[in-house]
Amino acid sequence: MDVDAAREAIGLQDKLARQRLVPVLRKVAAEGDAHADALTPWLGRAWKRNSGTWGDSDPLGRLKNGAESAFIAAKNWAQESDNAGYHRYTLKTSWEEVRKAVRDLQYHPPSLRQVENSHHDDSPYEGVGKPPPFTRRRHTETAVQTLHDHIRELAELLRKPPNGLLVIPRQAHAPRHGNLEEGRLGRLVNEDLAATVKTGSDLSERLAQGNADWSEAHTWIKGAGNLLRVSLGSVAVGLHMMDAAVAACQSPLIADSRLLARAYTVIALSYMNEVQTRMPDYIEASSQQPDPHVSMTFSGGTFIGGQFAARINNVHSAITGMHQEGRIDVAEALRALQQAVMADSMEDERRSDLLDNVEYLAQAAATPLEERNKGISRAALAALTAAAAGGSALSSALDSWGSVLHKLFS
Repeated sequence: MDVDAAREAIGLQDKLARQRLVPVLRKVAAEGDAHADALTPWLGRAWKRNSGTWGDSDPLGRLKNGAESAFIAAKNWAQESDNAGYHRYTLKTSWEEVRKAVRDLQYHPPSLRQVENSHHDDSPYEGVGKPPPFTRRRHTETAVQTLHDHIRELAELLRKPPNGLLVIPRQAHAPRHGNLEEGRLGRLVNEDLAATVKTGSDLSERLAQGNADWSEAHTWIKGAGNLLRVSLGSVAVGLHMMDAAVAACQSPLIADSRLLARAYTVIALSYMNEVQTRMPDYIEASSQQPDPHVSMTFSGGTFIGGQFAARINNVHSAITGMHQEGRIDVAEALRALQQAVMADSMEDERRSDLLDNVEYLAQAAATPLEERNKGISRAALAALTAAAAGGSALSSALDSWGSVLHKLFS
């Protein structure tokens, strides 16, 4: 199997996975239609005034009993859609089946938040039906109508065939220019590369023979990426998100997990072979340049530098270039993401992974449109979105700038 055949194999597995996901999404769409149907009789007549307010010109009131139960059930169901792809479910609905199907994929199904964002709504149904449930008539009727319309629209989106579920990498080529990281000896890096390539070649053969599992491919690709990252810095970009991509093999939607794992292994192995070929150039370039300056960033009362400084500098360089080109919104979006990752409290390993995603988005944004790998870029953005907990700096940054980045990589 060569790289072209590997990409074709991933494309076939993606097609089969999308076919398997369609009935799951249609089932949850039918649930949405049922909730919208339950709201339909109450449109324009869901509100009743409080007793003792007959003399008020703009009295307070609440949902009628039947309308209240339909409204609360519909709202709870719709809000479960915002958790699709994550591990936060409180209701027994078909959304749980969706979560199980897509949780290992670089894919997020349609959600209530997506519908709200398309209308620039501020969730007018929030606060309605919650104690104390007293609201004005106009607010209540608008809430019921808007929730009904949003659920109808969400159901329509769920019935549409899903877009790509798997990352299909382009054939990445090792960069012509690169440098060894500080403290790395070229001879030893060469030995590590040779050992890694041999292990990957053996693994590819064992996968073809059915004597290895996808998890071995995941471990090998992650290890290969880590080797490049600590030894050659930005050269690791060729394997960016590959370990997350191969994790899709465990999804119940995948028809042949070994074939998919082998396809990703072949693509990663091709890149590692190219890196090996370019190692003499990287070693020569490193001996001609002084040690790179390592800056330190102060965030949250802690000095953060060393392993993060090079990536922060790379992001800053991309931001500077975009400012000079007049792409202010993209530059500020990337700056907000980088600052949020550094500001939030998390383990260093998790921060490192998220900074990798921000760095890749910065590099992709600086790449000409026709050369930009939108699949991997969307996967990096999805990883950041999945990591954004409510109330975190990263969540706020994505709320403010997510539309700019989604438009850039759509």
